[in-house]
Amino acid sequence: MEPIIQATNISHHYRQQASVKELSLTLSHGEVMALLGTNGAGKTTTLRLLTGDLAPDAGKITINNIDLNLHPRQAKKSLGCLPDTAPFKVARKEDTWVAVIQGHGERDPLDAGNNGLSKLVSELNKTGIKVQPINLLSQAVIPDNTKVLIIAGARNAYLGGELKLIEEFINKGGNLLWLRDPAKQNYFASLDDLLGLSLVPGVVIDANTKLRILLGIKHAAVIPVTEFHKHSITEQLKTHLLFPFASAIDHQASSGWQVNKLFKSLDRSWSEIGEINTDKLKYEQELGDTQGPLTIGISLSREIEQQQQRVVVIGDSDFMANGYIGFGANFALSLNILNWLTEDDKLLSITHQSAPDQSLELADKDVTFIALILLLLVPATLIGTGFAIRWLRHKH
Repeated sequence: MEPIIQATNISHHYRQQASVKELSLTLSHGEVMALLGTNGAGKTTTLRLLTGDLAPDAGKITINNIDLNLHPRQAKKSLGCLPDTAPFKVARKEDTWVAVIQGHGERDPLDAGNNGLSKLVSELNKTGIKVQPINLLSQAVIPDNTKVLIIAGARNAYLGGELKLIEEFINKGGNLLWLRDPAKQNYFASLDDLLGLSLVPGVVIDANTKLRILLGIKHAAVIPVTEFHKHSITEQLKTHLLFPFASAIDHQASSGWQVNKLFKSLDRSWSEIGEINTDKLKYEQELGDTQGPLTIGISLSREIEQQQQRVVVIGDSDFMANGYIGFGANFALSLNILNWLTEDDKLLSITHQSAPDQSLELADKDVTFIALILLLLVPATLIGTGFAIRWLRHKH
């Protein structure tokens, strides 16, 4: 009987250490196989290799005699997987392309610093969502394979020709994620008109001191969100969200768009026009402050050319950045938004357990190096300093 799954001498290395070494196995129809071993033995790595989530450094894997490495799409048609974390890449039929506009101070999808989006992009790549930065000034076109266009916290004005390209993309049915930070000047009036949007002036703050202390929030403009409107993006969120220096969103009646609010600020919040002093918070309607609760995120959808077009607008770009994506449910929200916009609704029912890069992994040589510093170099330095001080005192 021909094996359904066959692995021949597969190996995989992580940081020059073999996590799987020259493993061979076969699984035929009707058989059940269990992988047993201690933590770090390579069980999870083996499963990821067999499902095509990792590529082996050596060896060969076939599914129904189809080479998993050479013909992954065809091989995965016969494969199902349900690990303890979301089986995105197996579930998604093909790679989906997302374009992130650059050139106006937007967040960089490749930047590994706190302001960049690299943590999210790394996770998206694992799920079959490919992210490509684009500069509309240099290429003057939005690629045809773009499923979702992202504007992530633009800080400078777009040229008229760039806005026209974005508007044409939307008018043709393209999906959009628009992350908007508070701004003194609106550079996107024409885009606001197209979507029926406006920003509430000011920065949203939360005056609930006890809640901020409970959540470890020091600044009033880093607002917690615990109340969600009913939507497939938010229904699986299990804890609070954090939005630093966010703006509130208003929506006016717009022909053809179905508008759904996603989440709002808490009761003791407002949009502050003036300078924010966390120690002296005061709502002043006469100066232009807007009383909360205030809408922070919305979705829009409509039927165009017999397809559903989807747009998400969030009054903040920080929550998705490397520095904040690990807080609360920010990571889960970010993935849910992209899954909804790429129309992979079936993946929205999967609970995301944790944000990326929450743990620190060190190679053995790194641990040895740190141990030498802590156990030998630091004590030796202290002892040497003590002898030097004693010698100087004795000398004088």
